Amino acid sequence: MVPNIDIIAAGIVSAHIALAARDLDLDSTLMTGLNYEPLEKIMKENNKLGENERLIMAVAVGTADMSKPVNEIVKTNKGRPSLGEFYET
Repeated sequence: MVPNIDIIAAGIVSAHIALAARDLDLDSTLMTGLNYEPLEKIMKENNKLGENERLIMAVAVGTADMSKPVNEIVKTNKGRPSLGEFYET
């Protein structure tokens, strides 16, 4: 289990990411409870995450579609960006 101080620190960092995104006219959402294992594996293979470290939160940054209801799942034809677009290997 991650000590509570790590969770508090993650909350502070993610809040600052959200504020910085807003300053750049971008929207963001904080996400927990995801399946982090695939990303953790890639990050560990590329020495970006230590063996004793793990992900506890993710932050999605982009442009919100304000024409949709908050609880509607929006699907686009754009396809999902590859991990390489967000993560430098």
